[in-house]
Amino acid sequence: MYPFWGELLPMVVVFGLAALVASVLPLPVSGSDSTRVEPIDGLRGYLALSVFVFHIFLWEKYLRVGTWGKLDFHFQNHLGQSSVALFFMITGFLFWRKACLGAPPVDWARLYISRFLRIYPLFFISVLGVMILWFSHNGLALRVPKFQFVKESANLLLLTAFSPEPPSFNGDRMVGLLYAGVYWTLPYEAFFYAALPAFAFLSHRLVPARYVIVGCASLLGLFLWGPQQAYLWCFAVGAIVALLVRRPELSHRLARPHFSFLFFGLLGLLVAVFPGAKSPGAIITLGFMFLIVASGNTLLGLLLLRPSLTLGRISYGIYLLHGLILWIGVHYFSVIVKDEHPLLTRNWAFLCTLTLLLVVVSWITYRCVELPCLGRVGQYTRTIRAACASTRTWRRRIFSGPRLNDSPRKPPVAPS
Repeated sequence: MYPFWGELLPMVVVFGLAALVASVLPLPVSGSDSTRVEPIDGLRGYLALSVFVFHIFLWEKYLRVGTWGKLDFHFQNHLGQSSVALFFMITGFLFWRKACLGAPPVDWARLYISRFLRIYPLFFISVLGVMILWFSHNGLALRVPKFQFVKESANLLLLTAFSPEPPSFNGDRMVGLLYAGVYWTLPYEAFFYAALPAFAFLSHRLVPARYVIVGCASLLGLFLWGPQQAYLWCFAVGAIVALLVRRPELSHRLARPHFSFLFFGLLGLLVAVFPGAKSPGAIITLGFMFLIVASGNTLLGLLLLRPSLTLGRISYGIYLLHGLILWIGVHYFSVIVKDEHPLLTRNWAFLCTLTLLLVVVSWITYRCVELPCLGRVGQYTRTIRAACASTRTWRRRIFSGPRLNDSPRKPPVAPS
């Protein structure tokens, strides 16, 4: 068994080295958004790094005993489960605030396009990397019929949202090892975004009927999909926090520095009492912790440090790409052997190399993929609207038929 410091020290090393690397990288710019809460931006990077450390522990267990699943220690499990739960709370908070509480009416077309461009381009690159690595490691031969191969490839590219079972690729059901299984969270985000118009309508907001229909269809699809109820509650907790922080007396009080100690105390309570983040008590505890940060508490200034903000900006890349980098490290330049010694207590060069590589690659993909795509949201929105307007015009011309006043008029007859 690991002593407590054997669990904590790898996280400290990863956080410290990632912050050091982020401090020397230029701070990536981000689009102006009145709904941004900087402490939440600073928190995101540490949540993504926690998931990275969680999957290092999982890889260690897999290499030793051949199973990929729940770990043996509360702290290790919370690195993954609680971080994902807080990610869902952040999504619920930010977009409930934007869609259901914001002053101006929501431009739903622009919101959907911006979410697609935020999630999908880097996700597509990640899936492409998974496919390339799989073929490079296993050979180019197809192991399944062509139709099944196309179906499995499409399932990966569609966020794995339409498969009740773990995704496979070319007949390999362990393909999730290449991306550390992180794709499972993306359908939750996609369903929530699509359902926002229905929530806004129920909150007495003015929403076009076509978007309300999309939102209701999304809720129906979510019900048929069968998600884990605990993670749906995390979105609800984020929405509740968005309502609570509207009370200035509460948010100003929670933003005071001494509430930072309450945050860390709740974190210790969470790890000590709850084995994971899926129980009601754990979700409530995480909700109180998130309420403190969402109120503007910077955790003694930690979340506003330049490295924290940099890691927060590139957190999506850290979350999405760390599985690929871990797989490459384990298979191509690791000196790990299957023995009784923990990986992280004897292979610090491996840990530091992967952390450095992950932060740099995530920073590059943010600058070269995420930012350019987000910068084209307005352009693509105008283009799609123009195309839709043109389609409606042609449809009216085709199906309405000639109008009476469109018939050619006879020239007037000159008087005799």
